[in-house]
Amino acid sequence: MPIRSRSTTPIEPCRFKLPRNPNPPPLGGLDKSLVAVEWGSHRTGRNWDVKYETFAKLAGGKEQGGKMVHSLRSMGSAALNFCAVAAGQIDVYWVCSILAQS
Repeated sequence: MPIRSRSTTPIEPCRFKLPRNPNPPPLGGLDKSLVAVEWGSHRTGRNWDVKYETFAKLAGGKEQGGKMVHSLRSMGSAALNFCAVAAGQIDVYWVCSILAQS
């Protein structure tokens, strides 16, 4: 049964199941990847230092020891990041910790 919106036009249900490509090609390297990251709400202490250093290495230039990923994305929600990976819109989701209320 189609989902009904407040308008008169019905929204058709999704016609495909994930994963759309059951055998996706391997990543060509982080320099060609879209990486989702989240800063989190705790921005002090050792955990923050590790996050910051990891983000700097992901984004940093190769001459400085970084991986220079193609792009970093932050959608503000672990659930949205997982959905984007499942849909093939993001290549990698790096997360330091996820809380139950995330």
